[in-house]
Amino acid sequence: MTIQINIELPNDVFSALRSNPETFVQEMRLAAAVKWYEVGMLSQSKAAEIAGVSRHQFLEALDRYNVSPFQGLWLSAHSRKAVIHSKAVAVL
Repeated sequence: MTIQINIELPNDVFSALRSNPETFVQEMRLAAAVKWYEVGMLSQSKAAEIAGVSRHQFLEALDRYNVSPFQGLWLSAHSRKAVIHSKAVAVL
């Protein structure tokens, strides 16, 4: 089952991005999936499915977006910040 979502955008968005509507939609799906994966909301497999690409292609996209493929769903964003903060304090 699929659901169609309509988004209204000004026509000049596509020329500003040097894109056509079809390419824009593909990139938007990929960018959203990468971000949701980055913040721990999705697994790689589910993010790839949402993006409409293979898992291998999704891993390549993570590299293009400078996002580590080693995200832990078990570690929330708040917990990651706490770990980073505790390591920074330990260095001081």
